[in-house]
Amino acid sequence: SVSPPGRTVSKGKFSTKANSARIHSTKAIERADASPAIPSERGKREFPKIIIFDVDGVLVDVRESFLRTVIETVNFFTGVRVTHPQIHEWKNKPGFNDDWKLSHIWVNALGAEHSYEEVKKKYVELFWGTKKRPGNVRLERWLLSRPALRRLKARAELAIFTGRTRR
Repeated sequence: SVSPPGRTVSKGKFSTKANSARIHSTKAIERADASPAIPSERGKREFPKIIIFDVDGVLVDVRESFLRTVIETVNFFTGVRVTHPQIHEWKNKPGFNDDWKLSHIWVNALGAEHSYEEVKKKYVELFWGTKKRPGNVRLERWLLSRPALRRLKARAELAIFTGRTRR
């Protein structure tokens, strides 16, 4: 997956179940009695040596930031204000989970001819922001508490695996 767009997790029909499962999993990890134990060869449950997290939708709630960035990107190139339900219609089609790809194809489907790289560059700018304009990343919120991370870090190595771009 590519991010920031990567996997857009949003309020609509497409991703409610996926997002609920991710947020539920994150909240379960926060509970002291719900450690991510795994079965060992002897059948005993052991704590893993390493826990690898995804960022988008697991550590960070990205629902509003990704949706708003798609809307703003399409609007920038076409002047058309698309809606959340329209985004979900696209997201329900195979191959449109990558918001850069979705934005590019949608922009061109609306009659504006722009390259993938041009649309991606604008998307990233709208997501991260500029010196003059804050980005939509500001709409995100952290899902896993610091105390929970500290508890996990005391028992296992923590890592992040993500397609999210850096600033």
